[in-house]
Amino acid sequence: MPVNDSIKRSELLHFSHVASRDDALVLDREKRANLVESALTSLYRMSKKAERDELLGLIQSIMKDDETVSALFEHTA
Repeated sequence: MPVNDSIKRSELLHFSHVASRDDALVLDREKRANLVESALTSLYRMSKKAERDELLGLIQSIMKDDETVSALFEHTA
């Protein structure tokens, strides 16, 4: 796995924990959009259901906080 992918994965796992989700909401809109896109891309590659559930929780938290962040998606329709 390339270094950038492992950094993204560790960052995603950090923000996906319930205690850290609010931390993601203070990031700028571009960073939150990037987190959502990375989470969606990684979601189906994760073998552990608990990790997938946490990523879904992160996605939901960000999208509930600011639906307009989806306008910044570059790789996800």
